[in-house]
Amino acid sequence: MEATTAGPTARGVRRETGRSWPRRGEGRRRLAALGLVVASGALLAACGGSSTSTGSTTGSTASSGTGNAAPGIDPGHVVLPTASNPTPSAQEVPGKTIDPVLAAGQTVVITAGGFVPHRLFADLTVPVTWINDSGAPQQVVFDDGSVHSGVIPPGAWFVWKGTYGIGIGYHSATGQQGVLTLQAGP
Repeated sequence: MEATTAGPTARGVRRETGRSWPRRGEGRRRLAALGLVVASGALLAACGGSSTSTGSTTGSTASSGTGNAAPGIDPGHVVLPTASNPTPSAQEVPGKTIDPVLAAGQTVVITAGGFVPHRLFADLTVPVTWINDSGAPQQVVFDDGSVHSGVIPPGAWFVWKGTYGIGIGYHSATGQQGVLTLQAGP
């Protein structure tokens, strides 16, 4: 029996199978699959950028993030306060302050001292809002690079809605750190 060698030969024929490499039509199938992935990502991105919660983010939209969100991930948007849509309350429940270390809810306040709460457990079916109460322009950037808010002016807020459960760190351009955990249901 003749010995076979793995891999292509000088003529592009695999000896053990006798087939040419790559197989005929394989390049077209790969190209079609890539086209399907790109089209799906574009469709998901087009659907994902309009998330708003019940009336709390209907102000003037300043930007749609920086556009570097991964396909299928909502890049979020910055909302500027207006006379008819002032900066939302920094409290989840009126009269109750947010625990600075650990809290459940949908709101993070960006202060001069950091993100409040530092760790937020949020319902993935409702958008998360970061309110800039620091007096200076801020940004929210997910540590994995999947979401970048762009500049959030003082008094404005950034709204983002996840599509699946996740635990992720995020930071600001000034070095503040926070952790967001999205989970199903309240």
